[in-house]
Amino acid sequence: PIRRFSDIVIASDFLDPVEEIQQWLDPLARRGVRAHLIEVADPAEETFPYSGRTEFRDPETGEKLTAGRAETLGDDYRNLYSARRDALSAWCKRLGWSYTVNHTDRLASEALVKVHLAMGDDSSYAWGGAR
Repeated sequence: PIRRFSDIVIASDFLDPVEEIQQWLDPLARRGVRAHLIEVADPAEETFPYSGRTEFRDPETGEKLTAGRAETLGDDYRNLYSARRDALSAWCKRLGWSYTVNHTDRLASEALVKVHLAMGDDSSYAWGGAR
């Protein structure tokens, strides 16, 4: 088991609903563990550069969505994407956890340096603070 006052690094796309992510991370927070989340993101996931007839496929389920004019989805998609990231980042901050984004077109070592610095910051431990 992971002990109290341990640091844990979790890398994921964190694309599940924020409430689900919080649900599976909450036991760590309750145990007094400090987590460092690294969101791995493809730049296209943020910018949604698609236009025209575009087929999207869920890599996990294989489910397909065909958009006749993909550009009409762009604003709503970007707003939802950034709201999810902002909510998860704010939640982590309240817990004293770190949250960083690593884009797939950047070196992973950039995110690891940020995590290393956060791990050295003892003031960010929540010490059982509010969730």
